Amino acid sequence: MFQTPLAEKRCKSSGAENSIYRRSAMALAVAAVGLLASVASQADFLSPIPAYGNNGTAVFSIGAGFTLRDNEPGGIVAAAVADSDGRLYVLYRAVPSTDSASHLYLVRLGSTGALDGSFVRLDFGLSALFDDNVALGLDQLRQRFYFVTLPSTPQADFITVSARSFDGTLDPAFNSGADLVINSSRIVDNRYSLAATVDQVSGRLLLSGAFVVGTVADDSLSNLEAVTYAVTPAGALDSGFSSSGLRIESPTTSSGITSTIGFGVASSGTTGRVLNFGSGRVSSSNFVGTVFSDNADGTDDTTFGSGGLGIIDIPATTTPGEGQANLTQLLFGRILPSGVTQLIGVNGVLQLSNRTYVTGTTSVTGVQLTPAGVPDTRFKSTGIFTTPFAIGRAPPTVLFANGSFASVFKSGATDISVLAVEGFSVFAEDGTTGGTTTGGTTTGGSTTGGTTTGGTTTGGTTTGGTTTGGTTTGGTTTGGTTTGGTTSSGGGGSFGLFGVFGLMIGALLRRRRGFGAVRRA
Repeated sequence: MFQTPLAEKRCKSSGAENSIYRRSAMALAVAAVGLLASVASQADFLSPIPAYGNNGTAVFSIGAGFTLRDNEPGGIVAAAVADSDGRLYVLYRAVPSTDSASHLYLVRLGSTGALDGSFVRLDFGLSALFDDNVALGLDQLRQRFYFVTLPSTPQADFITVSARSFDGTLDPAFNSGADLVINSSRIVDNRYSLAATVDQVSGRLLLSGAFVVGTVADDSLSNLEAVTYAVTPAGALDSGFSSSGLRIESPTTSSGITSTIGFGVASSGTTGRVLNFGSGRVSSSNFVGTVFSDNADGTDDTTFGSGGLGIIDIPATTTPGEGQANLTQLLFGRILPSGVTQLIGVNGVLQLSNRTYVTGTTSVTGVQLTPAGVPDTRFKSTGIFTTPFAIGRAPPTVLFANGSFASVFKSGATDISVLAVEGFSVFAEDGTTGGTTTGGTTTGGSTTGGTTTGGTTTGGTTTGGTTTGGTTTGGTTTGGTTTGGTTSSGGGGSFGLFGVFGLMIGALLRRRRGFGAVRRA
């Protein structure tokens, strides 16, 4: 059930709040075969995308001379992000034959899951220099990546943002060609979450994560706070956001939330509105999903939820044992042009000692909220969709612009797989069912040939947001060409390197038109 906090106002405290374990964000891993089998029986939300790879699963090899290792920090796949054309960028760890240490490499896949040979594999350096918390953002307009890292020590007091051109070199237009080092003045716990996205309209980079309150290196869930950073395209903290570029997302105790953890961030390219979503602590063994909504200037969006804070409370079906907690966490989301919010999360029992889910207790959750921050009953009649599936940890998941999503994970000694499912792409933007696709193929947001019912496309081809020829009924386009589609969040969100719910949770949640990546506020 969705609840709104009793408090009408959140307080922006300089030190309070907590967050949920980043490892729990990665706790979405699901066996590729098992997950594919489970989704195959679904008619909509979890249906594999037939034309993506082989019935929803694309596999690529890192190539001869490279080795994937299971014991790398944070797993093999570090991060993934998609662009508005449905291309997927995957950051992974591998050991080249020329070195004894692993490096971070970036490759690109096309909209149907094939490795893009025109995009040269980029070497981001020794992965030993970075902790498992690495985030990746994409600015399509400026043709740059944001590589966000934390030091490899358990706790640190700074974040490094590196802007790289598509050839991997430092972008001279960002911070005079140098990395931006953000000193938080408080401890950043790199065993928790770090996520990034780019507002494709303003170009602003947004980061979310978990900080330890004060200077005490205590990683308990009760001693963390959710944060949101805003960085300008020029490479400086954005003073137009919460006066300093940093917002501490702190609910008042009257909301029933004693601490929060930010696992994701999203932004609206039309209004600049920012979401920080993750999880909040209600009691020693109970957590709920939290959604903080801020205006473009970092002030509370009082039109959303209660004073800018919405709470997603999904009743637990299992009583947690000693050292365990019921956890509802929201990991990925997007804001549609209409102001509607779509989120993906996971619900289950978390083993606190190792930040993994207890197998058999978990379910994947899709949530659609109205602009006012309440469940949108046009989506699945209640605004919430949940289905059980077994997971432990999870690899990054990517949200595409059309609402479909994909999970990225190691599937062999030198192979990485991408599992793509329909997600919100099977629903119209207003949350209603978008009809069925007949005689055509839906590919991560592309419909080729055939007829789409519920707004019918006949005899034409819709690919990545492009309608060529043919007739679209319900808003008719005849004989012409519509190119580009629309991406609500502008495409570039990152799954910041954390997990995404296995395939179900996918890094992101995008619109049906246009294939973009999901963004985080």
